[in-house]
Amino acid sequence: GIDIEKFTNGVDADTIEEAVEISPGKKVTWTYKVTNTGDVSFKKNEIQVHDDIEGEITNIVEKKGGNNNNKLEPGETWIYQKTGTAQDLSTTTSSQDITFHLTGNSSTTGHYGNVRTFTQDGVSVDVSAFSSNKHGGNWKTAYLGAYGGGLGVTNRKENGHNHLVDNDTSNDYVLFEFDQQVTVDRAFLNYVKNDSDITVWIGERNGDITHLNSDILNGFTKENNNGGKHDRWANFNADELTGDTIVISARQNQHNDAFKLKKLDISVPGETTIGNYVNIGTVTAGSVSDEDQSGYTNPEGEPEPQNPGIDIEKFTNGVDADTIEEAVEISPGKKVTWTYKVTNTGDVSFKKNEIQVHDDIEGEITNIVEKKGGNNNNKLEPGETWIYQKTGTAQDLSTTTSSQDITFHLTGNSSTTGHYGNVRTFTQDGVSVDVSAFSSNKHGGNWKTAYLGAYGGGLGVTNRKENGHNHLVDNDTSNDYVLFEFDQQVTVDRAFLNYVKNDSDITVWIGERNGDITHLNSDILNGFTKENNNGGKHDRWANFNADELTGDTIVISARQNQHNDAFKLKKLDISVPGETTIGNYVNIGTVTAGSVSDEDQSGYTNPGQNSVLFSLKNHKTLDGISFKPEDIVEYNLADKSFTKFFDGSDVGIDHFNIDAFGVISDNEILLSFKSAQNIGGIHVDDSDIVKFTATSLGENTAGSFDLYFDGSDVGLSKDSENIDGLSVDPVTGDLLISTQGNVNVPGVSSKDEDILRFQSNSLGSHTSGSWSVEFDGSDVGLSDNSEDVDAIGLKGEQILLSTTGNFSVTGLSGNKQDVFAFNPNTLGTSTSGTFEELFTELNNNDISGVHFLG
Repeated sequence: GIDIEKFTNGVDADTIEEAVEISPGKKVTWTYKVTNTGDVSFKKNEIQVHDDIEGEITNIVEKKGGNNNNKLEPGETWIYQKTGTAQDLSTTTSSQDITFHLTGNSSTTGHYGNVRTFTQDGVSVDVSAFSSNKHGGNWKTAYLGAYGGGLGVTNRKENGHNHLVDNDTSNDYVLFEFDQQVTVDRAFLNYVKNDSDITVWIGERNGDITHLNSDILNGFTKENNNGGKHDRWANFNADELTGDTIVISARQNQHNDAFKLKKLDISVPGETTIGNYVNIGTVTAGSVSDEDQSGYTNPEGEPEPQNPGIDIEKFTNGVDADTIEEAVEISPGKKVTWTYKVTNTGDVSFKKNEIQVHDDIEGEITNIVEKKGGNNNNKLEPGETWIYQKTGTAQDLSTTTSSQDITFHLTGNSSTTGHYGNVRTFTQDGVSVDVSAFSSNKHGGNWKTAYLGAYGGGLGVTNRKENGHNHLVDNDTSNDYVLFEFDQQVTVDRAFLNYVKNDSDITVWIGERNGDITHLNSDILNGFTKENNNGGKHDRWANFNADELTGDTIVISARQNQHNDAFKLKKLDISVPGETTIGNYVNIGTVTAGSVSDEDQSGYTNPGQNSVLFSLKNHKTLDGISFKPEDIVEYNLADKSFTKFFDGSDVGIDHFNIDAFGVISDNEILLSFKSAQNIGGIHVDDSDIVKFTATSLGENTAGSFDLYFDGSDVGLSKDSENIDGLSVDPVTGDLLISTQGNVNVPGVSSKDEDILRFQSNSLGSHTSGSWSVEFDGSDVGLSDNSEDVDAIGLKGEQILLSTTGNFSVTGLSGNKQDVFAFNPNTLGTSTSGTFEELFTELNNNDISGVHFLG
């Protein structure tokens, strides 16, 4: 057995009464549902589906209830489809021409505002008369007479003797109000007197015959028609306008036109009927067959007005960045993908060649990568979306102003002796520098503050072995040093040495001190870059720093390990780097489809100098640089380079393992170690934290250590309570800590996947404060043994995490060398939020600490 059910646009319209309504030109989909109702299978080639109008149907769009082979099994259904375009099923009879004979046998005077009715061939018209003054004002009803010669008007200034439609002392108007839409073609003017010029108005009044004025006529279509002094047919309305109202007057703004209206020729449109499109689908399978019909009709009345609409949404690397604040960050040289999502928001389809997508910078966009919600033809149907794309390379959007050259004049009028350790401040072109003086013995020991004088010849030093008579920077019995501490990064290029005595050899050190002007010694200088500069016995410019090193600190002395060098420092030439600003690349995508268009913008900017700092549990070489567990690595997110941020071997912690760290200022790092250690005379356990205060960082790390946090003072005493994750809340200064295992501290118990917050009352060797749970890892899917948190950091509102092994959380998975970010909705004992990837550049290693440097 075989069965067919036929549908038109989804409707099983077996009868004409059930026919679905489809407007002409719209898409029609015929669906043929063929079901095997017997117990015999049919091969595909045994089944023929035929439409008595559309022909053979071969497109199978779905198979239901079978095993998807080429046999229609018993009970299985195959869905066939055919598409087409709805026909115009309307038929209209020819229009009907009708002549109204506007005659009668009335008196020449009567009731003003009277109405006469004429009927011809099923069409009826009411007629009345009005008059106005010659300026189109003072409107009044008039008497309409019907005579053997036609219709005439007697207005209120006339006695009935004239009874014509005229424009002598007043303007006469005849108003025709039809009971349906008509097209008025011409009027026969009879009894013409002097001239027969007329004015005609055509419009809509919907049966109102009671009044007339200029405002009403101004809403109609007006036409002047000129004639002569003889009776005539006045032919007008060449545009075939239709309406239910016509007004005829002797021509406005003239005189001596007078006539009667004897005949009026009109036409009425033919009647329109709408038929039905009925087609029959037949299926034949072997010896059995079945048929079913369905159909459609057109909707009655005027077709619905078309409402075309188009929308474009533009994305840059997937971000709908409508504003500059939302611009996605893309590093220069990286790939940019612009996506243009074009959606038909109206009810009119657009052909592919009717759609133009244009970018105001990138030009025409033609690459369509996806079509959604349509039938994959070359038309953008209502509700359908096409995805266009264009790729390019991100530009360098940074602009840097030129560096500024500044000369400091280091002169004054001071005494030659004064307070040791005094500080003099000089300011020039927005840059400020604090200057002080020191001295050491000839071996670089026994450091003391000295007096810094400012004279007409420049800066000089009076150390504690001098009486002020010499007041030069010299290396006679002691070494004099002048320390310059700038308020910003500068490049010092040269110094003018004045009042040179004997010789002018100098030693220069350049480095970072971050504003500390109070002391100086050999350890500090050893962390700086040193340069000797030799000269002669005459005043001179000492040119140094050929490598253009920058820093906030410079120290100048008469050359170490020599004698007989003496001078004053009169001038110092520096340069400050130009300011770098990063702009935005904003482009606008515009779509035009037929008569409608839309536009949307998006853009990108370059990232700032953001880096991920991390420490490693094992030795690794990255970018040719050897990193050990006592080092901190800096990974630049923009150029993807690795550099050494902190070199532990430079500061005596060779073979230590950094277990956790956090950067709290430009020159301060908190560190915790995997095991107990002695650092600079300080004994620390694996639950303690030390603070490293740097005089320099990078490949030449230098500085000192202090105890910052004593874990045993606040309950961290067990092996499982080793600190393995560390960060600092930048707002409150609270410590955020994770531990190697489960932890019990006053008021709080937590596990190795959690993070604790420590709010301190005091720090150092007498640590005190209170604990609370900051992050409960088990609440957000971190519960396996391999998902113990062993590195933490902060990036704005995000918490950065790394784990001891593989991890898998909602929407993200990774392993022990990865850093991922948690976006909190809530924190504390009821933690919730989402995860995203941050750093996955390592292979076969394990991160022990992490910090975001932005």
